Amino acid sequence: MPNDLYFRYPILDLSYWQRFSKRVGRNILEIILLASASVLVISDVPNLVLIGFVVFIYLVYGLIKRATRSTPSTKFKGGNLAGFITKGSKKAILSAYDRSVFVGGNFLLHLTRELVEDSMVMRVLKGLDISRDEFVSKLESYINDEMGVKETNIWRQAKAEEVVIGALVSQPDEKRPIQPIHLFLGLPKTDNERIQRLFNLFGLDDAKLERAARLYTIINK
Repeated sequence: MPNDLYFRYPILDLSYWQRFSKRVGRNILEIILLASASVLVISDVPNLVLIGFVVFIYLVYGLIKRATRSTPSTKFKGGNLAGFITKGSKKAILSAYDRSVFVGGNFLLHLTRELVEDSMVMRVLKGLDISRDEFVSKLESYINDEMGVKETNIWRQAKAEEVVIGALVSQPDEKRPIQPIHLFLGLPKTDNERIQRLFNLFGLDDAKLERAARLYTIINK
């Protein structure tokens, strides 16, 4: 496995409001362009009709480009793992990131709380005879205990990278695009005392986690 693994996700450099403003601004611009193109293509002036079609092509190209960018590579090549992580995993990381910013607390604990809502994580916990409700109850008590913690963006990004790399390493055989279940299995590989305590409390040692990883592989064959 390549040693130059890292996780660089530029959107984490932006605040929630910056991302929101960027998304709203893009949507407004696209609506204006779509309305303009619709008017131009029914014009009696050939040049204006041509411009309208060009605008339509530009909008379609933008949609295709965004869809392609959000689809993870299916072949592991090393390097930046941002291109080898699914949309669901990115959403979980962003949600935990924002929650840590707005309400404070431990980013990795917030991420764990996001991940236990994933259907595959629920199935794996059930397969390991672990009560999800008890797991969530203890997790939320840890989150509340650390609610006063204020982490920096640099720290959160470092922890995000740590768990993403751990998620890749946790896959026992062929490497697949990193899904929420992989992030969950990668959490104990992070340097976090609360996470370690939580997983140890429910007997999620290396042997059980490897079993969980193989259980996921069997389910998805």
